Amino acid sequence: MNREQVTEIVIRNIKLNIDGLEDIELDTRKSILEYGANSLDLVEIVSSSIRDLGIVISRIELANLESIDDLIDLLTKHVIARAHDLNVSDADADSDAGSDKAAEIEVWIEHEL
Repeated sequence: MNREQVTEIVIRNIKLNIDGLEDIELDTRKSILEYGANSLDLVEIVSSSIRDLGIVISRIELANLESIDDLIDLLTKHVIARAHDLNVSDADADSDAGSDKAAEIEVWIEHEL
């Protein structure tokens, strides 16, 4: 997933939670609050975006965000890190599977010879 896809998710969640924005092109340099969001809207937008992306972010990281772009950048960073972690885990699993397969072949060779 790339920044553009994260942007689409964030914008969708903003438009779902703030009335009157359905047909407006949002300026991501602005704060969500500039579009009329209250604190509950803000929590729902961020929570929904995080849930949609399948990531975990600490409140501390969210505290200093000033714009929609800041939120998108932070979410994208976590999405990329999560994808990297999953790829590393998959590679480790593949490596372990390869080691297991090699051990099976060695046993088979010893048994057959």
